[in-house]
Amino acid sequence: MTSVNLGGAPEVSDGLSIGAPAAAGFGSAVAGEAGGETAVDPDAEESSLWSEYEAHVAARRYDEAKAALDELYRRNWRRHQVCLALARVAGATRQHEQAVGYFEEAAKYEPLNAAHSVSLAKHLNVTGELGRALALLEEAKSGLTGKALVRCLLAAYAIHCETRDWAAAEKCLAEILAVEPDNQAALVGLVEVAGRRHDYAAIIDRATRALAVMPGDARLEAIRDNARLQEPSGFAVAGELPRVMILSAVVPGEDGSGGRYFQSVIDLYPRDRLAFFCVTRMGRFKLPADMPGLPIGLAFDPVPRTMYAAPEGSDRYLSWKAAWDWALDHESKVIAAEALNFARRHGSEVIVVAANPLTFRIAREIRALSPIRISMMVLDPLEIRFKTYQVPAALHRVIEEDLAAAMRIAHRCATSSDNMAEEYLERYGQEPLVLPHGLSREVQRTGRHRRLGDGRLTIALLGALYATDAISAFVAALAAADWTIGGRRVSLICMTRELPPGSDPSMPIEHIGWIGQDELVSTLDRADLAYVAYWFDGQYSDTVRLSFPSKITPMAAAGLPIFFHGPSHSSVVRFLRKHPMGVACTSLEASDILERLTDLVSSPGRYAAAAVAAETAFAMELSHDVFRERFLKLVGAAAVPSAAGTPGPRVLSGSPDSG
Repeated sequence: MTSVNLGGAPEVSDGLSIGAPAAAGFGSAVAGEAGGETAVDPDAEESSLWSEYEAHVAARRYDEAKAALDELYRRNWRRHQVCLALARVAGATRQHEQAVGYFEEAAKYEPLNAAHSVSLAKHLNVTGELGRALALLEEAKSGLTGKALVRCLLAAYAIHCETRDWAAAEKCLAEILAVEPDNQAALVGLVEVAGRRHDYAAIIDRATRALAVMPGDARLEAIRDNARLQEPSGFAVAGELPRVMILSAVVPGEDGSGGRYFQSVIDLYPRDRLAFFCVTRMGRFKLPADMPGLPIGLAFDPVPRTMYAAPEGSDRYLSWKAAWDWALDHESKVIAAEALNFARRHGSEVIVVAANPLTFRIAREIRALSPIRISMMVLDPLEIRFKTYQVPAALHRVIEEDLAAAMRIAHRCATSSDNMAEEYLERYGQEPLVLPHGLSREVQRTGRHRRLGDGRLTIALLGALYATDAISAFVAALAAADWTIGGRRVSLICMTRELPPGSDPSMPIEHIGWIGQDELVSTLDRADLAYVAYWFDGQYSDTVRLSFPSKITPMAAAGLPIFFHGPSHSSVVRFLRKHPMGVACTSLEASDILERLTDLVSSPGRYAAAAVAAETAFAMELSHDVFRERFLKLVGAAAVPSAAGTPGPRVLSGSPDSG
């Protein structure tokens, strides 16, 4: 019998690919009579189970794939290969501790080869066993060459960055370049290490070297230009509108709500009076092609990132907390000086701080260096920031105090919802502006959804599908109703990165993918209703109550009624009371979901009224006109009627809060 094929295409999670055993040694079923029963060839049965496993993995049906492997394991067939395949499935489903266990069991039957050791090390990195992971990678190096060696070294480089061992990180990159002199990841890594050290001369030198291999790379050009800007320079000349620098962890134009939010700022504020200073990761930085001349400075985010929680007391937790301590106590001062220098270079009179756990502290450090006017933009509560950035619990109080201090020094503040504005007024004594994401009136569609078509109901999902508990329940309810509501055949159209949780290929779901805002509004013409979900999970209670989903803006621009699915205390429920552009379902029960959906689509008058309310909500709350007026107030200007009757800017005099 032959061994399992360990080559082939890379696997999504950790690069390990486990194929079915080769055909040799596997006969087809032998048709023979023995006591009236057909004799089954065990080889053919095993081959069939491996084929089932491969088919399920290809379709990302991991539960079914694991079931096939469990049966192979139960029958004591090829335990080493089965355990490796189980590790692959565990990795694909982000069950890293289980993946480690499967690798360890596989090693009981046969030693792991170097490629397996690299995959195991990646899982150990996630579970926090950094020392063991590095030891495995170091041992595996001797058995690898070419691209496999490069993958091993990149994995070790990532761990050294986590532990801030820059010398070891650079050593890994040098070894990669010895194998592949033009390896782009290594060249970019050298630039990033120099950025983490704030070594501007090295940044310029290394970025120039990388640009020789990647000519025209906008990320590298911006990084190099920013390093050059750290030299002292004069101030730009101020004009009618204040010059504004936005300090953010998000690059304008980036996919996601933050990038779209800043795109609105760029569309509405003169580019020659606007600059961005972004504290971000190299992998996320992508300079938008349609923003020539927009000054974008860059500082490397000093905090390690991961999507997986680290057990308290583990190597990863301790190194992570040390990195946060260092970022708050030291790096924030360095980045604040860089940001202020960049603001001075471009003559910025106002710094708008788009808040996250690190920029709170940076704002405080900027104020310690300069009396420059600072405004805060807090669009999400700390709760979701802590989860997104996986901030160690020991630092929550420190960052909460940083937010309070930043609010005390801010001239103005903006939030995304009425709920957050009220809470921040009570908590900090600062009356915020409510500044949800806006779109141009030119993309608005009116009168298109006032009558529901006969016999069908197309429901749109868009953006990030984060509230998986609600979405899974919604899909399950539609499936239980055989995709029929009020006599209408229901289908979903998804303008999302992934399919909804709980869906399968048999369901009437069209997946378009992630698309731009303007195209998104026109594509919504194909829908009769839009679905918006927030978490029912209590750990997201503050986020549900205080945040406001930016995806409602294009829905309102399209004049599309919405079906909101989330807790009763959410900001969206309050918004629907003010602008009844749809209905809310505050339950995960299938019967309640179907009842609320039927209520909306079975009443032509109610549906038409929701469509009209959507158009009104867009005009009153979510258009560029409203966004512009409030943003001007945030930066110390206000919109006044111009001679042509359109809003024109003026600089406010006196107190920042006058007018």
